[in-house]
Amino acid sequence: MLAVTGCCVLFALMREVGPLASTGLCFFLLLVVLHVAGNALGTSLRDRAVREPNEQQTGFSIAAPVAAQAAKTPSRLREHTSLGRTVVILTAFGAALGGSLSSLAYAYWTDVHTGGLIVGSLSAAIVGGFLGFMTSSFCNMIFRAWRQALETGNTNPKR
Repeated sequence: MLAVTGCCVLFALMREVGPLASTGLCFFLLLVVLHVAGNALGTSLRDRAVREPNEQQTGFSIAAPVAAQAAKTPSRLREHTSLGRTVVILTAFGAALGGSLSSLAYAYWTDVHTGGLIVGSLSAAIVGGFLGFMTSSFCNMIFRAWRQALETGNTNPKR
């Protein structure tokens, strides 16, 4: 009965505040519910975990800790490198393409004032620049990993 009452109150509130605020409210409530559920799950798992097994619990004597294995040579993917010219160029290209296409679309298909055209074009340029940056960075990492995997594969002896 409490759950039904809570849903009725939530739906009445959603009707009054409108769809956009209702979506935000639902996301916030979902965030709170998932946070509480994760906290409860983590607490119960922590309480059930065995801290330090001893000989009485396991039936085995505890041996000396095993020495850590020697680390392999680190891959170059862990290195910090600059973005490179390609990422910067493709980001600028994405921003220019997004801004120009959106300004053409706004001017051709809508009756928007100059201020709206400028704001819309700038926002589309920002989105285009972000998409260009994201795509070029992703491709850069993929190609770098592929190149390194091919180099590593060539240095290993064949069986």
